[in-house]
Amino acid sequence: MALNQETVIEVAKEMMRQEGCRRITMDDISQKLRISKRTLYENFANKEVLVEAVLENVKAELDGRKQQYKERLRKTGDDPLLVMLFAIKHFENYNYEYSKLMEEANVMYPDIMDRLFMPGGDECESDIVAELTKMEESGSLRKGVDKEILARSVIWYVTAILKDKKIGYETSVKMIREVVFSTIRGILSLEKVVEYEQKEKAMRDELSMGN
Repeated sequence: MALNQETVIEVAKEMMRQEGCRRITMDDISQKLRISKRTLYENFANKEVLVEAVLENVKAELDGRKQQYKERLRKTGDDPLLVMLFAIKHFENYNYEYSKLMEEANVMYPDIMDRLFMPGGDECESDIVAELTKMEESGSLRKGVDKEILARSVIWYVTAILKDKKIGYETSVKMIREVVFSTIRGILSLEKVVEYEQKEKAMRDELSMGN
């Protein structure tokens, strides 16, 4: 019977989530799956190939969760600002769930991490501009904000943080959160500042309790 590669990826992902990718070996994974190492290597040429497949799976899961979370919030009628805040915090919580894997992969496989998780490109910029446009339409955005320039600036800052491998992945995620939160605070219309601060506090309190 042919080996189910998705099963291998899921098992390896859970092992690496708990232990990181540095210590886990192909022997460990084959033993966990109760298959021969030869069978494992016939499907994944080496550990780097398997780690790349695991990280691609993590990326797909992150993208799916983020989209579902945003859609669920929008259905409740919450304004775009709150949707953005919750999506950012959810992203942060999810990255902490896989922090050991991400931290070690960031050092051992930087090219893979940059390809999968580094922001950039027209699609990323368009997504940010779309969220800013929703904020503008709801009256949350300060007048005169250049949405395209702002989107490019945020991408530049986030990219610069992620490229500095000396920082460490968990610290990078915290820095990105603060960059985004501070940027949002700076572009709000005056009447939204107090409301934003109240929502941000409520969001932090709720998500710190695991909701």
